[in-house]
Amino acid sequence: MSARFRNKSMLTERVRTLEFKNYSQLDFDIKYHAFENGEITLEDAFPDISVEAQEFILYGTTRQEWEDLNKTPERSDFISVTT
Repeated sequence: MSARFRNKSMLTERVRTLEFKNYSQLDFDIKYHAFENGEITLEDAFPDISVEAQEFILYGTTRQEWEDLNKTPERSDFISVTT
């Protein structure tokens, strides 16, 4: 069975759960608590997870949230004039 980690996004405060198929829940919990207690780095605890998974563990964020945050909204105060 795979491990599940639940976290709240620092951007939207939405709570999500991410599944880690390469870890049992016990193995994940042991490694996470060692990281949380400052005994090892996140990269040492989980050397095979993606950057997106690392950001989820640290901040609870997803790639889509960052993309939405970085979108440039259309400006209503901009006027285009052609001559």
